[in-house]
Amino acid sequence: MQNIADRINLLIDERKISQEILAHDVGISQAAISKICQGRTKRSRYLPQIANYFNVPEHWLLFGEEQFSSKAPTEDDDDVLIPFYKDVQLSAGHGATELDDYEGRTIRFSRSMLREGNVSPKDAICVTVKGDSMEPVFKNGSTVGIDLTHQKIIDGDVYAINNDGLLQMKKLKHKTGSLITVESYNREEYPAFDVPLEQITVIGRVFWYATLL
Repeated sequence: MQNIADRINLLIDERKISQEILAHDVGISQAAISKICQGRTKRSRYLPQIANYFNVPEHWLLFGEEQFSSKAPTEDDDDVLIPFYKDVQLSAGHGATELDDYEGRTIRFSRSMLREGNVSPKDAICVTVKGDSMEPVFKNGSTVGIDLTHQKIIDGDVYAINNDGLLQMKKLKHKTGSLITVESYNREEYPAFDVPLEQITVIGRVFWYATLL
């Protein structure tokens, strides 16, 4: 089992279900499952649901058993490794569409810190920020942590979103009806704008960031 597709196909065979049943039960499109099972995509946003469905660790889907033996953190360890999608360009600008495969990078977090933030390690990833629309808080090249389970919009919080095909990091606020106001910290160069709620997909809430001074 060399990759994510192999491991998911193994679980499908063991459960004796079809890709269609998996897609229905997990709540994602059949096309998305088909791409994952063919090794054509490894979009992390789907892995937590699939891991929970099969009752396996998400890291096993990502890496396989051989990379999580005695050196892997246990529940008693204070540190935990969070997947770092370094080449995913989460734009703090007008939007980026690049979403590369996961290459095995990780960032070490304190398990106690994640607990304080009510973030589960298996539901967190880190990505790179690109652009200047969220400066001075999030500089170009910053690294942010995203809680993939926190998709309900709380006014004023910062989220990773898919805005009509563009991956962005923005402050979100509810407006009237089904409109969402999308804001940047760099308001002079990037004015706020409104979008219909159905136009965006909330990937997760930003719970941590690191940047060079």
